[in-house]
Amino acid sequence: MLTLLVLVLVAVVHRAPASLLSQSSVVRCDDHDDRLDCREKLLVSMVVENDRTHSTDHLEVSVGCVSDGDGGGEKCLETNMTIGITKTPASLLYALSNPTMYNGRPWEQYVETGAGSGRGTCVDSEFRSDATCGWATLGGSDVPDSQGFCCKCPSFGGDSIYRGFRDCSYSMSWVLDGAASSAHCLRYDDNWWYRGYQIGTYQIDFQIQVHVDAPTLNTTETLTLSPVRTVAPSGRGDVVAELVGDFAAYAELSSLQDHWLMIPVQPGLSPNQIFTSNLDMWSIFEQSLVSTNGECDKIGVSYTSFRYQTEACDRPFGSCLNNQIFHYEMEDQARAARGLSPLYNIRRYGGGTDNVGQALQGPDGLLLKLPMAQMRSSVVTLSIKADDMTFVTNAGRATIVDASLDEFAAIDESGRLRVSVNNTSAKPAMFHVSVVNCTAELLPMLQQSAAVEAGGLRTFEFDVRARTDLAATNATCAVVVSNALGDVTDTRAVNFTMTATAYAPLPEQGTPDGSDPTGDPPQFLACSARCPNILSLKCSLLHGCWKRFFTGVTIIGSLLGALYALYAGLPLIRRLRDRGRGDGGAGASRAGHHDHGTREARQLSPTSPDQTPQFWFSNPSYDQPRGSHRRCPWNHPDTNPKNGICFATDPIGDAPK
Repeated sequence: MLTLLVLVLVAVVHRAPASLLSQSSVVRCDDHDDRLDCREKLLVSMVVENDRTHSTDHLEVSVGCVSDGDGGGEKCLETNMTIGITKTPASLLYALSNPTMYNGRPWEQYVETGAGSGRGTCVDSEFRSDATCGWATLGGSDVPDSQGFCCKCPSFGGDSIYRGFRDCSYSMSWVLDGAASSAHCLRYDDNWWYRGYQIGTYQIDFQIQVHVDAPTLNTTETLTLSPVRTVAPSGRGDVVAELVGDFAAYAELSSLQDHWLMIPVQPGLSPNQIFTSNLDMWSIFEQSLVSTNGECDKIGVSYTSFRYQTEACDRPFGSCLNNQIFHYEMEDQARAARGLSPLYNIRRYGGGTDNVGQALQGPDGLLLKLPMAQMRSSVVTLSIKADDMTFVTNAGRATIVDASLDEFAAIDESGRLRVSVNNTSAKPAMFHVSVVNCTAELLPMLQQSAAVEAGGLRTFEFDVRARTDLAATNATCAVVVSNALGDVTDTRAVNFTMTATAYAPLPEQGTPDGSDPTGDPPQFLACSARCPNILSLKCSLLHGCWKRFFTGVTIIGSLLGALYALYAGLPLIRRLRDRGRGDGGAGASRAGHHDHGTREARQLSPTSPDQTPQFWFSNPSYDQPRGSHRRCPWNHPDTNPKNGICFATDPIGDAPK
């Protein structure tokens, strides 16, 4: 098939909605191998928004010759055709796999045993059939670890067992019934069973209907397009519709991959009936909240995890059984009572009673269907064998019947704005609802659009989220409703209150015996930054840097000790040095006497009363001829006061001959 474009596409710029993208005239040729069939046709591209359930605009085309549909050729007569387009609400189809049964409300049964209970001592052995908790059975066999566990008081009594607060006071009944103890049994609520499915990837699903009405020929035909069938010709071949693709949405689509869908199993319903019952009780949980191997404090806790939980008897009653579906449902109910959106219920994603066909059986298995709230437009191309065309849009009028926003908390909660719009015109029309000019700091809310039947009522819902944690009282937002031409048909101001984010309170520090706390509060700056000089003991003391304070004390004490040791040891070092030199001089004298004859120190007699006595000695360290001597005065600084020997190395003169 060959298509030759002979007229450049012309965009529509007059006051028409964005649904008409372009129009052109082309010569379209169909190559049948043996012949080439060419005809001039109109080529029209249109944009179809989500939720266009009613034909709010249409094409009016004029046709000169049409096929009779019976192979008898063409009939040339003036014929008008009306072509309208509708689109079902777009949905996201998620693949479901790994079906598993989960209990939504496991609970702990407490049984007192032993002394004072009227029962024997607690039994939880895997080899005993008379376990105190009994045994769960599956297919006639005992389920491993379903016998629970026992907590026993100390042999000579005590205060109590923390789990269940079993009284452990010793009494004479211990002699008859044994030590006080308690049995702790895991039970599953029979009314809270769920069938869980792991959620996979999604695909977008919708249908576009092209309604071709030829009153002159008394014929009406509907061409259906979808992501699985993108081309559909009319029976006469005068109209060919093609789904080209979609424009991307302004907001990201919800990816629930690896989440878990929980469907309640009502007793008495068949496996297939549960998919059409209690649609508003379905829940979706993140993967981290669900366990496939029975972990404690997760959805899917098992007998084994409950029995072998760490320090079971020292933990609170009911431990290991937190964070179950029952708890999450209670949390959602409390939020609903405050007018807030749920966190886990499927209504958060647009599911519930109004979501018909919430579970579908697809060719590859079970599918979860959720509505797509994001605005997503499809491009459809029509090839029409016609001579002329007119595009007609229903410019309807609508009024806001109600607009309300309940009080919500900033950041940690989201509000729900509901706007009810009534189409007061006589034909179905497309309307757009926008939320603008908010006085509080809110995140932008995307515009929503929908086709509303004549005289019909439609409710739009917006998620309202804050961009601050501060409160806002008497805040307002403007709700604006406009038609397909962009004309504003009604506005309304919505008043609401946003409370401040409630942060968890900080714990108060305890003090011994009610006394006042001492010392400074903890500093956020490191001590090394507050007191860079480690020897500044005053700084460390004032800022409570005790480790740095004692380190500085140690350094200063070490330096002072080293100085004192040096000061006190100098005289001792000098005396030891002097003694060593004295011993060396005596040895040298003895050596000289052996080698060269007598060489000893002797006192020289003064030649006059005023003459100072002097000593002389032979210093072998000097290479002197035999008989040469050196001498120094007796009061020389290096003269030993005990023996009068001078150890001077600098000679001061020769010894007397």
